[in-house]
Amino acid sequence: MATATKTVTARPGQTQAPAFTPAPPASRSMPVMQRLICREWLTALAVADRHDRVLGGYRLAPQFMASVEDRRIATPVPRIGFTCAMVASKLPGLEPHPWREGKSGGGYDPQAVCEDRAKAWMCSLGHGRCAARLFYWLLPDGVIEFDSVRNHEAISRI
Repeated sequence: MATATKTVTARPGQTQAPAFTPAPPASRSMPVMQRLICREWLTALAVADRHDRVLGGYRLAPQFMASVEDRRIATPVPRIGFTCAMVASKLPGLEPHPWREGKSGGGYDPQAVCEDRAKAWMCSLGHGRCAARLFYWLLPDGVIEFDSVRNHEAISRI
């Protein structure tokens, strides 16, 4: 089985956010995203449900915030935070599916697995085939590492 790496490269023709919506540098915006994920979890779940759907361990990959800032216009940041919170609390209904190696475009390629045995997953951030996707790694110890936010069509296979 081939192993994948967790590095993400910029896509050709990738554009920056427009000048009228400046985003804070990733080093400053990471704590903001952490708070947003916690807030979305607290808002989405009733007190009784929080005992069953604990906000599990997660971390943000170094490139995660850059991908969020790049997608700011098409996918609202609160929606990204909400989806991260639901993935981290293992809430059903997000329809996660394996992030696959290879380029066949079908469900025949194996799920990407990193050298640390983390398995690659993705889920939709909206409705429809063209919605952006949240990519993440499920580590063997159960911790989730949020990798990036990308367009479905711009997915570069691992």
